[in-house]
Amino acid sequence: MLKLEFKEAPGVLLVLAAIAAGVSVLGTHPLDPKTRLSLTTQLSFGALGLVLFITALVLARRPSNTPPPPPTAEYRESFEATQKAIASLTPDHKILADTEIGPTKSKFVVINGDILTASTDVVVSSDDNHFTARGGVAKAILRKAGEPILKELSRVRACQFRQGQIALTSGGEWKCRAIIHAAVIDLDENRYPTSDVIAKLTRRSLDCALAIGAQSIAFPVLGGGTASTYLKPTDSVKALASEVIAFLNRQEPLDALSYVALYIYDADDAAGLPSALKTGATII
Repeated sequence: MLKLEFKEAPGVLLVLAAIAAGVSVLGTHPLDPKTRLSLTTQLSFGALGLVLFITALVLARRPSNTPPPPPTAEYRESFEATQKAIASLTPDHKILADTEIGPTKSKFVVINGDILTASTDVVVSSDDNHFTARGGVAKAILRKAGEPILKELSRVRACQFRQGQIALTSGGEWKCRAIIHAAVIDLDENRYPTSDVIAKLTRRSLDCALAIGAQSIAFPVLGGGTASTYLKPTDSVKALASEVIAFLNRQEPLDALSYVALYIYDADDAAGLPSALKTGATII
């Protein structure tokens, strides 16, 4: 039994439209070429061809109602493996928030702990625009990443960076995919971070992690230490967390970060977390 699928209908109608147009132009009977058709019949075939042609175009532009195929066994296995890997990323520290966000249901976890325990693909460091790593989080991260990062940063320092920009190095001895060095302070112009600068650095770090194929990323409280001259750590937490939520909400399913962690060393700084960020909630 012949079954005509919706996606095949436009093609069939175009063939019929072509036949009708041909009969109209030639003016002969389609089954008996020796028989001439009247002018009225020719015009009727021409009109029929035009109607069939327009109908084919309309059908071709309509979205197909065919449901997508069910996920394969390989896809389900890959998805489950990814979920297990994500679960293993969260260290045994106090969880301040554990939230699924957006259509991709990406994890956003806020941890009261040390970022040096992170096992994510990418780690973000809070530094100045010369990437001196003289203190705080930057110094601790540089110490863990080791000598290879010192050499990479020496080449980075030869370039000129401004506040709000980032530099990318390997993970060195840390063995993560990359370390993103965020220029929170501008030493040349004596500029300290604002909420807008923190949001910009967060957004750029997330974009960078996504661009290099990372699945997960860990942030410290950017500007929460020696850089917090004019910005309270709670303000930095609010700006960073708000930008993460906005970013995860607009992710595409096939190109997305699965896990974002924010490490807060001083639990009191968590007071800056947006009220919508609650343990176990799904933010959409």
